[in-house]
Amino acid sequence: MVLLLALVLIPPIAVCVIAWTSFKPPRTLTKNPVDLGLALREDVAFPSGESTLRGWLVFPPDPPRGVVLLVHGWGSDSLNLLEWSSFLARGGWASLAFDMRGHGRSDPAREASLPSLAADIRSATAFLRSEPRTSLLPLAILGHSMGGAATLLALSQGLEARAAVISSAFARIETITDHVLKKWFLPPALFRGLVKWVWILRIRRSIDGLEPETAIQSVTVPLLLTHGTEDEVIPDAEVRRLARAAPDPDTLTLTVPGAMHMDLVASPVYQQGVLEFLDEHLGPGLAPPG
Repeated sequence: MVLLLALVLIPPIAVCVIAWTSFKPPRTLTKNPVDLGLALREDVAFPSGESTLRGWLVFPPDPPRGVVLLVHGWGSDSLNLLEWSSFLARGGWASLAFDMRGHGRSDPAREASLPSLAADIRSATAFLRSEPRTSLLPLAILGHSMGGAATLLALSQGLEARAAVISSAFARIETITDHVLKKWFLPPALFRGLVKWVWILRIRRSIDGLEPETAIQSVTVPLLLTHGTEDEVIPDAEVRRLARAAPDPDTLTLTVPGAMHMDLVASPVYQQGVLEFLDEHLGPGLAPPG
């Protein structure tokens, strides 16, 4: 009887612990950041609530035509984003790659959620608007994975930008729930409701309004939704759901052949598509690098 009771109770208890602790960001730091070549990289810091966030402000050799705020995914960091900064600099764009709370070199965080990450994006935007060299430049935001979901939430809450690129983002929180459960060999159909209940308790608010699929309905800036055909984390059906939910029927989607979740940026197809999108919505510019 005791063994049977343990077999019944252990899985849901484990799910509760996993769900509760999943809001603690894994602290990582990219060991071998990309060489930026001629681009100039500066270490910067700025406040977000009670936290201090750190990042890298990158400028191309010539005066920039605009600035792109780069938002990393869960468990990543700003050094990992320097590959984005590199191809953007070659196209003539400045960028700010920053560590969200609890990530990289920024202050530790007891928890990080979509609302708090959206707040960090607003703080990073405020920093760019206070920095003399970027304050007057047209601004775009590029968010990857969880960073893309947080970007959509920030934009739906009124954050101003000229355009946004959303890469490898999920449409439904359920998709991330299932991904976490599968990593622990737990059946999503049985436990996703429990995970959602624990998450609501953790952030002390409903998560229904935080769904990217819901947030995108209030986003009015031009969007480019990108996704790799071999993404092992986010199914390609998610980007189609986001595209259908977007209020602008001209929202662009870019499918990158052969790209996985973390190597999307290495694709020339992705780089070309992003640069052409920025050229169209932030102003005419240089020919994309060959």
